[in-house]
Parts: sequence; C-alpha cells; structure tokens
Amino acid sequence: MSEKHSLIAFIVGALCITLVLSLLVFSITYYNHKNKVAFIEAGYEKVTIPGEAYSVWQKAR
Repeated sequence: MSEKHSLIAFIVGALCITLVLSLLVFSITYYNHKNKVAFIEAGYEKVTIPGEAYSVWQKAR
C-alpha cells in the first residue's frame, strides 16, 4: 500500500510543479505582451541593432 501512496504523492507533486511553472510562464508572457503594447501605443518601435543579437525600443520618428 505504501508504494501506491508514494506514487500518488509523486503524481500530485508533479502536477503541482507543472501548474506552478505554467502559471509562471504565462504571467511572464502576459507581462511582456502588456509592456510591448504599452511601448507601441506610446509611439516606440522595436529596432534591431545591426551586427548585434538584441533589439531596443526606440522612439518612432
């Protein structure tokens, strides 16, 4: 019986961890999207710097 209990506990723990991680990913994605929309509404555009691996927000002319 104890093996079955530990299996159930493991499954419940895995489900909890999965739920927490997916909530974390969702909140980060949602927050980034909200920021992006706010930047675009404020008149900024995302500009990729030539030769660099990152992009910056720059005021659109």
